[in-house]
Amino acid sequence: MQSPSNNNNNSTNNRNRSGRGRSGRGRTRGRNSGRGSKHHQSPSNAYHNNNNNTVVNKQAEENVLIEFMPYMRQQHPEALSIHETFGGDERAFVEAARAFLQNQKSLSNAKPTTTALSATKLHQPTNLQSKIESLSVEDDQIYSSPNKPSSVESIQRSPPRSPLPKVLPNLAVTPPVNTNRNNTTGSSPLPPKVMMPPPGLPQQGGLNLHQRSTPTASPVGPPVTPLRPGATSTSPLPSYSSSSPSLQHPSALSADVPGLVASQQQPQTVQQPSNVGNWQAASPGIVAANNNSLPEPADSVATPAKPKPVYQPKRIWTRLDQQPGRIFANDVGPDGGMVGLRPRQELVAKWILPLKYLRQHASKNNTDASNEKLSVKSILQHLTVGLFRRGCTENGTQASIISKQILAPPDENRKDYPFAVDKRSDAIYGTVPFYAPRTPGHVIFRLYWQGEPLHTLATGPTLFVRVSEEDFESTLRFILSNFKSRKGSATSLSSLNALSTVLEQFTSAPVHPSSRRGAVGLEGAGRAAWGCICESRKVLEVCATEYEKGKEKNKKLEEEVKELQQEIEQASDTQQDDENTEEDSVKSKLKEKTHALMGGRASNDRKWKDSQTAFANILKAVVYNPSIGLLFRRELISKIRLEYELWCSLVDAFATSPFNKDSDSPCVQFNEFPNHVSPVHYQQCIESRQKMQLEILGFVPNKSTLQESLVRGGNNQTMDRGAVSTFNSLSGAMGKLYEECYMVSDRILHQREMVRSYIEKVVSQCPAFPRGTRVIIFGSSANGFGSPTSDLDMCLQMPKDSSLPGEKEDPTGALAMAELAKLLEGNQMQNVDTARLTARIPIIMFHCPRPMAQEGEEAVMECDLSFMNPLAVLNTSLLLTYSRIHPVTRVLAAIIKRWAKARDINNPSKHTLSSYGYILMLLHFLTYHKRIGNGLITSVKTEKISGNAATNVPLLPNLQWMDPNWLQAPPHVIYTELRALPPQVLKHPLEDDVIVNPYFYGTMKGQHDLAEIQKRFPSQDLSLAILLASFFRYYAFEFDYKKHVVSLHSTVTRGLVEREDKAEINGWRVYSTGLAIEDPFETSYDVAHVLKGANFHRLRNELALAYTKIVDAVKVADPTTSGIDLINLICEPIEKAEQSQEEGKSDK
Repeated sequence: MQSPSNNNNNSTNNRNRSGRGRSGRGRTRGRNSGRGSKHHQSPSNAYHNNNNNTVVNKQAEENVLIEFMPYMRQQHPEALSIHETFGGDERAFVEAARAFLQNQKSLSNAKPTTTALSATKLHQPTNLQSKIESLSVEDDQIYSSPNKPSSVESIQRSPPRSPLPKVLPNLAVTPPVNTNRNNTTGSSPLPPKVMMPPPGLPQQGGLNLHQRSTPTASPVGPPVTPLRPGATSTSPLPSYSSSSPSLQHPSALSADVPGLVASQQQPQTVQQPSNVGNWQAASPGIVAANNNSLPEPADSVATPAKPKPVYQPKRIWTRLDQQPGRIFANDVGPDGGMVGLRPRQELVAKWILPLKYLRQHASKNNTDASNEKLSVKSILQHLTVGLFRRGCTENGTQASIISKQILAPPDENRKDYPFAVDKRSDAIYGTVPFYAPRTPGHVIFRLYWQGEPLHTLATGPTLFVRVSEEDFESTLRFILSNFKSRKGSATSLSSLNALSTVLEQFTSAPVHPSSRRGAVGLEGAGRAAWGCICESRKVLEVCATEYEKGKEKNKKLEEEVKELQQEIEQASDTQQDDENTEEDSVKSKLKEKTHALMGGRASNDRKWKDSQTAFANILKAVVYNPSIGLLFRRELISKIRLEYELWCSLVDAFATSPFNKDSDSPCVQFNEFPNHVSPVHYQQCIESRQKMQLEILGFVPNKSTLQESLVRGGNNQTMDRGAVSTFNSLSGAMGKLYEECYMVSDRILHQREMVRSYIEKVVSQCPAFPRGTRVIIFGSSANGFGSPTSDLDMCLQMPKDSSLPGEKEDPTGALAMAELAKLLEGNQMQNVDTARLTARIPIIMFHCPRPMAQEGEEAVMECDLSFMNPLAVLNTSLLLTYSRIHPVTRVLAAIIKRWAKARDINNPSKHTLSSYGYILMLLHFLTYHKRIGNGLITSVKTEKISGNAATNVPLLPNLQWMDPNWLQAPPHVIYTELRALPPQVLKHPLEDDVIVNPYFYGTMKGQHDLAEIQKRFPSQDLSLAILLASFFRYYAFEFDYKKHVVSLHSTVTRGLVEREDKAEINGWRVYSTGLAIEDPFETSYDVAHVLKGANFHRLRNELALAYTKIVDAVKVADPTTSGIDLINLICEPIEKAEQSQEEGKSDK
């Protein structure tokens, strides 16, 4: 079933080559007009078919309902389930019914002996090597030439030089290897890579995971293997060998990093990722087969329990180093930067696949013993190129904007798209024409099998569709037609988002006063824009109606849950033996009803908030885009600004309009707004919003900037003395508190080193570990952001090229760690706990007597000892380098952690953020902000800045992206960053198929000059109080959680890391509005994954509350309030704060 988020995407290209022109009068722009299927005709004349009557593979909604009704009358269980599930959503119901009918037809037409391919199951080859000895070309008219044409037309028209032999060279087929560490079946190795692009296709440039290049139309640089933070290449030279890349490189991380030993292993084959999940359908039989214990005989036949659902990924092979093929868009490869496009611009997708992979794929899926040879056409059946919104969670026709099969399906009246075989590279290549979508955004090409959409065979470059002034009116009219075709349907959320993006991007060239272009040329665009805004209001009203219906439905469901609870309570009072079965049935119903109630509430609230947020973004674009003044009258913009004053981003809701006659209406009635807006009307809307914030949040957020708090009196730029005094007092109190409570003395560091040394001696006595095994301190005790009371986290590090003596019987090291735990108990260690030896990384927890303990100190030191944790050691080394640059970072981290613990939002076991997550948030904030004078700061700009180098230097250097040569350059040289990370490789300790890039400034010999870094990034002019307040404001009001993720790979030249990038490469949620934090090295790991939705909103509210307390205190500037009093107010324990609020309510 098609998700609502892709509705607009699919409709973008459903109108094949039709649409309104610039005048908006509905002129067609191509030969084919009207609606068509997703597999529309190509834009190039080389692929046009003279017959325009394309067969449309889509049933009308009326026909679907007519064919579906007999199944309802026959009480078909699946049909009844569809009606019950989707009965309230007409569009979803029709889509589900259509899929059901197609499934029924396929079952009725299937032969009894035919086995259908599954998208989640790969058939294992059984002696098929003799059956598929070669790929034969049968009546395909494919030829090979030394100079392959570089365009679609030349491929089709080029004369044949020498025909390919009927039998292509045979390559050995490697059988699948099960590498899944989760004891799941059906795992498969990664596919072979493309050896060499055929002549004429563009060369590949260096890949940068977080590259933010300007739109380009040409490839960049020579061919190199992809280079990404977290998924690096193994060599800086071009590599197109059919074998998988090696895991090590001569320039791998040296042992100079504190506590990290570089493993020089032999090149290994990168296997398929472990998170692929179980590719075979879960069934009770499979579960029983995986159970080592025999089932006990039962006295009576019981209903078998449903097996626990196995996680099934919607898309795998998402990284370029995992994919067998390549896709180029307009001659730009996947690593050639971003491609800028206009709406409806012609596109050509060029795809490449190695023949070795095709033979492997054929061997797994061919089960016909009589078929001795396979033609190229038979293997390319169902090979599809799709155009997707970047970050789309799955492949397939339903999820794509448009998808086209290489070979024409029987229901499409067109020719096959051209393809050819290149013998020199042993690969097959071809081209497919497309049009760019009509609505703006980022899109991407993907190559996949129509019958197996789980695997992504290739991914193209990011295509950025931007609406220019020339396309502005036609794009608005297309969005307006989408609104009207859906008649205010609640599924128009994608159209709302598209409208806000178009209005936000709109810019117009300066117009001379004597010119009529501004008044006449944009008149049609203004009418279309206003029509879209009016239609978006209708959508919001429909969403409000659906929200109220959902509340009523959930209310009835809540009553049913209460009745079941009462029934269980009554049954428990008079329970009989023969009533156990009935009570279990009632409990089962209660569980289902409770689950449905919780899910229904969350879904209903989320849809209503998303629709309000999308509409608020439209109003925001109108209010803050100065070019919109060319479209609307000033009076109209004033009314829209008045409406936007009712919006609160912390609540994700509009306050009740003071001008609504119907106070119960959840929507703002725009026609009831005053025609002439005055300051009194603005004040009324602000008071209405503040009333809502006080009821929901418990406080009124203060969004005034620090500039407004420090500088008062209008145009007078003189700082207010009281405000400055308050900030200085807070800064002094922060530094003093750090010295008294959080600074770690040399004596405590010596104690920790003594404990580490003693544990290392105990490890040397354990025969389960090789000689020379070291004990390394990591975590808060070693990264510079800890405190005197921090736990001592340690890990074992075996020598290079060594392994456990019993590695075959003990691959995780759990048995060796259990033997070490016995030795620790015999060597004065107390409370030795081995409960976490079964974790992914075995851990021993114990208490060690504190050496040289003084009066008042704890007698023991809490310790954790883990087995081989190189990534944790690497993270510790990075954070330690950051903490050494200047003390401001350490002081801020201590105060932020104090605030988080006091507000009870620093406990991962309660689904709140960890201390490591807060440190990453702080480092991202400092590396992405710069000075602007008077002690104030602002976010760095992504555009290039000329002139003074200091204008674009961040507060803290980005140690992973800062150019080391810049430190040696004269001071007037502009701050520069690396174009790509140096190719260093570190094997992931847990994921066999994952490698990370451990580079950062500090791992290179002879370049770790701390004094030079401190000179270039001084801290004397930074105010601790202003930095703390700016940190709270940045994450409370400025950071866009829906578009971006917190990452240290956000830099001056690349900008912020976008959520769509993470969704495309690592499968992160693209439509989530919660906090996401990218790990610096393990970039596929979200540090904030433990943070649930409700706790994220609570975290953001706490950030806003802390900033409000600081700004309010600065505004009052009470001289009797000291800096430590303000810290105590910010870090007020949440229990005490709630008690004060309750007392205040009782007094009222």
